[in-house]
Parts: sequence; C-alpha cells; structure tokens
Amino acid sequence: MKSARLPAGIAVALVAIAGFTGCASTTSSLRQAASDARSAAETAQLAMIQQRDDGTFLTTTQTALGDAITELGAAEQAATELQAATSAETAEQKSTLRAIRDATDAVLAAQRSVAADAGRAVPALRSTAATLTKLADRLERAEKQQ
Repeated sequence: MKSARLPAGIAVALVAIAGFTGCASTTSSLRQAASDARSAAETAQLAMIQQRDDGTFLTTTQTALGDAITELGAAEQAATELQAATSAETAEQKSTLRAIRDATDAVLAAQRSVAADAGRAVPALRSTAATLTKLADRLERAEKQQ
C-alpha cells in the first residue's frame, strides 16, 4: 500500500514543480541567468585578486575559474532555451547572452593568464561583473513592472 502512495506523492511533487517553473516570465528567467552569471564573474574576479595579491593559491584559483566557467555555461544555456514572446524579450535575451558570453571570454582569458599574471585579468572580470550587475538590475525593474 505504501508503494502506491510514494509514486502518487512523487507525481504530485513533479506537477507542483512543473507548475512553479512554468510560471516564470521570460524577463524573470533572464534576470536569474544574468544574476547567476554575475556571481560566477564576481567569484572569478575575487579569485584572481587573491591570486594577484598572494600568489600562493594557484590550484584554488584554477578551481574557482573552472567552476565559474561551468556556472556561466549553465546561465548561457538557461538564457538560450527561453522562448521570447515579444521583440522586447528577444532584445533582452540577446543582450543577456552577449553579456554572459563576454563574461565567459573574460574568465577564459583569466584561466590562460592565471599562472603568469593574475592581475592582468582583473579589470576585464570587474567590467563584465559590473555589466551583468546593471543588466540584472534592469531586468529586475522590468520584471516588477510586468
């Protein structure tokens, strides 16, 4: 008897999860992707600053940069998979993808330079994190107006 309840409970949970995820607007989903990408870029920036200032945490820095690339890839995939319904949403999607890809490029450049000159990568990482912050804030304002 209990085995019949367990699958039914799982089914109810899956339907609830699908309902919640289906309710997110395109703007909200883009804001989340931009926020996730911003966190990844900021983490990479902090890792490179620590590496520049101390120089003893190379493996930790390399791990942080690898994790940032993974998170940026997930944010890009999330933004790519959205179905924009209006031309404004399409423009926001393109803007979000461009910013995420710029951040990815900056982190990849940081990975290449980490051992030689960690400080060189910090300005690009700072710039992409600032761009993503502005984008996420703009998307949050747009989301609240919906």
